[in-house]
Amino acid sequence: MTVKGAVACATIVVVGAWCSHVAAGPLTPPAGAPESTDKPLVEVEPRIVINEANTPGDADSRYRITQSGSYYLVRNEPIAGVRHGIEIAASDVTIDLMGFTLLSSNPLPIGSPPISLDGITLDGDASNITVRNGTIRGFGEDGIDLPADDTRFEDLLLIENEGDGLRAGGGSVMLRCESVANGGFGFFAQNEALVVNCKATSNAGAGFGLGGGYTQVLDSTAQFNGGVGFAVGFNSRVAQSSAIGNTIGFGIGSASMLTDSDASFNSEWGIQATESFVDQGSFIERCMVTGPGILVQGQCVVRDCVVGNTMGDGIRVNGQNSRIEGNHVFEAQTAFNVNTTGNLIIRNSAFDSTTTYSIASGNRYGAIVDLSGSAPAVSGAPAPSVLGTTDPWANFAR
Repeated sequence: MTVKGAVACATIVVVGAWCSHVAAGPLTPPAGAPESTDKPLVEVEPRIVINEANTPGDADSRYRITQSGSYYLVRNEPIAGVRHGIEIAASDVTIDLMGFTLLSSNPLPIGSPPISLDGITLDGDASNITVRNGTIRGFGEDGIDLPADDTRFEDLLLIENEGDGLRAGGGSVMLRCESVANGGFGFFAQNEALVVNCKATSNAGAGFGLGGGYTQVLDSTAQFNGGVGFAVGFNSRVAQSSAIGNTIGFGIGSASMLTDSDASFNSEWGIQATESFVDQGSFIERCMVTGPGILVQGQCVVRDCVVGNTMGDGIRVNGQNSRIEGNHVFEAQTAFNVNTTGNLIIRNSAFDSTTTYSIASGNRYGAIVDLSGSAPAVSGAPAPSVLGTTDPWANFAR
């Protein structure tokens, strides 16, 4: 026998001897009725169903939440009568609509007398409330009216409510929400709001009314609203957002920043910046504006923006101490209209406009170079400059 064969035989003998001494388990079942090994429902779904038994309503609400906790819907909920859909009277509440719809059972056209109240509302003082994942439609007042601090809204559709789509308090967070065809604002929030990837369409008022200050907006859209697309207060930040077909695309307050955004075919101004009470202007950079252009008051910086196809002013400066730098305006009535004193206008270009530069006395500006003449063709290098100036701050016109 080989060595490998001997080792294999020895292993079988040892294992067989060990197995022969292992005792088998008992074959007699335990006394009593069999018991389930499943977890109880409270552990599988540790939340509370919103229904008549768990969250009974009162005179002005279909459902009323009075205890902190996590709640959820299990069906579409039509709300009849002049009542709120869900009334919250406690802090630390989360409501998951689970993809269902909370709706007025007999919605009327916008402007009709209310036949219901808010879809979700607040009763008393509360904070730390979350609503997510569903639709709120057709209520006689606001879709959601939660003026509490530190509220959070995720993955919601607010549609065809008589009032605002969503009203929130200070420190609110809005993520991936959409507000469509409401009778007031699409979204309204007080100071310190955070808005990410939200959309307001065809609301009668402003798309986003965020005038309290210290607001941040990212990757959001306001289109075809009856008021301002984005109205943000002082010390706010807006980036990578779009405003299309509103009255004013972006209305930004003092000490605010608007960057990497576009405003198209708004009826009054694409972008409007004001000083307000803190006497400090705003910063506008790398924005694209089609149609009505950019209006700034004092203390502003407008840099590296493109404005075109407007029947009015491309960039208008109505205040003092602004810096207008590196912008390109084309096909405007007046490309750059600076009608006050004390501003700096450098490194801009204005093409195909009725008036390229209209600058009042008392401002400072780089040389304005006429590029309307012809220049020789070039193929390869070297080639001499045909800019007509060595001024590094020059503005250009054609």
